[in-house]
Amino acid sequence: MLDIGCGRGLMLIGAAKRLTTGTASGIDLWQAEDLSGNRPEATMENAVREGVADRVDVQTADMRKIPFPGATFDVVVSCSAIHNIYDAAGRRQTIAEIVRVLKPGGEAVIDDIRHGREYAASFAAYGCTSKSTGSSVIPVFLAIREKEGQAFLRGLKGGHHHQRGSSKGGRPFVRVKTKKGQAFRHVIS
Repeated sequence: MLDIGCGRGLMLIGAAKRLTTGTASGIDLWQAEDLSGNRPEATMENAVREGVADRVDVQTADMRKIPFPGATFDVVVSCSAIHNIYDAAGRRQTIAEIVRVLKPGGEAVIDDIRHGREYAASFAAYGCTSKSTGSSVIPVFLAIREKEGQAFLRGLKGGHHHQRGSSKGGRPFVRVKTKKGQAFRHVIS
């Protein structure tokens, strides 16, 4: 799994704790103005404290140019990170990179504070369809499951989320699922 804009590792480490094989990889530019104490050493220290350092890998990288080959990840997550790219073209490039690194059959969850419609349009530009789903990062934690990617997001399918309009102050939430090269995108904004 890949966590884009992993920061100090909340999502990354949560996923790593549930992996039975493979690793949880995180990328970030480690900007302190985005998150206090944001540095790779802090993330790895958190992984050590949680007992998953052997399953966590962090790299310094720009999400607009993800440093992994295409079709590498079963799961891609990003929480409150993509909006930090201030120009729409850069955010579109990030979505293109997410689509590129997802394996066929893989899934992605993007939880962000704005630009949900823009993300949906970017995914649609790659032939993806959109459907409303939940809002809030909490369903992501409920959804991450025990197996390496194939069951990561089962909770979202099972209704462990708020329906559109039912959450108070909910954030844009994009859920992505690819299947044999075609992607299905679930979006709320």
